[in-house]
This record gives sequence, structure tokens and C-alpha cells, in this order.
Amino acid sequence: MNCWFDARDANDNVIKLNVGSGKTLVGLLLLQSSLNEGKGPALYVSPDNQLMQQVIQEAAALGIEVTDDRRDPDYVAGEKICVVNVYKLFNGRSVFGVSTSQIDIGTVIIDDAHACVSTITQQFRIVLRNTHEAYKKILATLGEDLRGYNGARFLDIEASDPRAYMEVPFWSWESHQTEILKALHEHRTHDDLQFTYPLLKEMLSQCRCVTQCG
Repeated sequence: MNCWFDARDANDNVIKLNVGSGKTLVGLLLLQSSLNEGKGPALYVSPDNQLMQQVIQEAAALGIEVTDDRRDPDYVAGEKICVVNVYKLFNGRSVFGVSTSQIDIGTVIIDDAHACVSTITQQFRIVLRNTHEAYKKILATLGEDLRGYNGARFLDIEASDPRAYMEVPFWSWESHQTEILKALHEHRTHDDLQFTYPLLKEMLSQCRCVTQCG
């Protein structure tokens, strides 16, 4: 705790603790300390709902006030810690906002960061089956380039060979951004896109694209 206190003004800190060493307690105390210094709102992020409930129960046992509702006035005012799972924070329809509509968070603790990173990575990845209309439109847009890049493999992709995959060349991906963005935008409310597309739409040109049947 003393080491963290001396470095508490740093933008990012990593704290490593062994399993069973009380990391939930430490995380709650760090957030409460931050609230005491006026560095709120304070958010505790857990990998899943089960661990989220454990954090809430431990906080109650310690007498630390928490909530699972980011709209709770006491959380917004910096008087309670908000406890959520990682999915609630990192998704294209996050209750904490996306892009320019983000809600300020003064201090955040991400518990089991290695587990959360895997989830966050998936949230920033659009996956479409080859039967999806957006997939068909994008493949049609890129088809000529892919055929010229590797004709044999593209034939396998067209034939829906489940073993076939092909990364779209960066120059082709870059040159067709307008058509690709339009294809995704038209289906932005679809279940496969509504939670991921808003996170990627403004950085689509920096993404990699791999076509694979399935």
C-alpha cells in the first residue's frame, strides 16, 4: 500500500499479488483512498458477474459503500465505488459512453487484468459468418484484389472451404474503406455488430481483416 500511495498520481499502476493474498481488499481500499482524495468517480472492474458479486459482498463485509449502477447519484458524486464486469465497460453500447460521449471516471481498478484483456480483445473484433449480408458485400468489394493476390486460395474462400483463410492485403483494405464502412454501417444494429462496430468504426482503416469460411 505504501508503494502505491507514493505512486498514486501516476496515470497507470500495475499491482501484482498472489492468489488468495487479498487483492479484492487491496483494490477496494485503493479506490476508497482515491475517493477520500476527491479522485472520483471510482470504478472496480471484474472479469465476470460471479467475481463482481464477490467484490460487492466483500465490500459490504468491510463497510465500504458500493453500487452496481453507474447512474447511482452517490457514485457520480464520488461517494460510492461502482462495481461492474468488464463487458459492461468495454462494448460499443457501454453505459459509460463511447467516443465523444464518454462519462468521466476518476479512478479505475481492473481486477484479474490478464483475464480482462482477453475479453477486451474480443470486444474490439468484428466476426461475421460467410452467410451474413455484410460479409457478402465486403467479399464482393474485395474480390478482384483477392483473386489477383492469391487466385487459388480465393477460389477456396468462394467455395466455402472451412479450411480456407486469407488475410486481406493492407493496400486493398485501405483503398476500399468507404465501401466496407458502408456495408458494416447498414447492418450496425445486427447482433453481430451492435456491440463491436461502434468501437471500431472510427479506426477501421487501422484494423486487419481475415476472410475465413464458417
